[in-house]
Amino acid sequence: MSQQQRPLAPAGPIDHQVLISPYEKIYQDMSRFLADFLYERAEYILSREPQVRFHLYLYEWESYNKMAANVGFVLSHMNEQWAERQIRAGIRWFPVIHTFYCLQWHDHLWTKVRDSVVMNAGQVIHKDNNGPVKFDNIVKGFPSMKVDGKWTKVNQANLLEILEAPFTSPINLHNARVDHYIDQKNSARIVR
Repeated sequence: MSQQQRPLAPAGPIDHQVLISPYEKIYQDMSRFLADFLYERAEYILSREPQVRFHLYLYEWESYNKMAANVGFVLSHMNEQWAERQIRAGIRWFPVIHTFYCLQWHDHLWTKVRDSVVMNAGQVIHKDNNGPVKFDNIVKGFPSMKVDGKWTKVNQANLLEILEAPFTSPINLHNARVDHYIDQKNSARIVR
């Protein structure tokens, strides 16, 4: 007696209007999770005394950056196969995972804590009675904050740029890559 084979039923309801790839679904789910997670971290930073917010911010960034690296490692196949293909197609919305995490950090945490953290960091610069505190000494325990050796030249004028560099650098690189591929596609259309 042979059994009649049936197609597998879908795991859940399907919206036939919008079918997204599993990778897009991962990005959507991570985006929602990170928005909630980073909102909580921002609230935590802002709930602390102003004099510790800068150091707490550095700690939170370092922990988050390590988490992003671990998730990026786990999802490296997605980065290599799918995200890179999206970038080469000129689609800006699906960067590699680490850059995605940087975008989420900027949008959901940095925009909320920026003013408070920058003000506290500015106070730390002038805290030492014998002159400015060397930021290099402060960030020794936070290796991902060291970008291009700029910490040795920190002052009020470049403080914001230095604090943003660890997460804006990957974002800017991503945007430049996407722009490059868009320019290539546009050039190819003009030649035809």
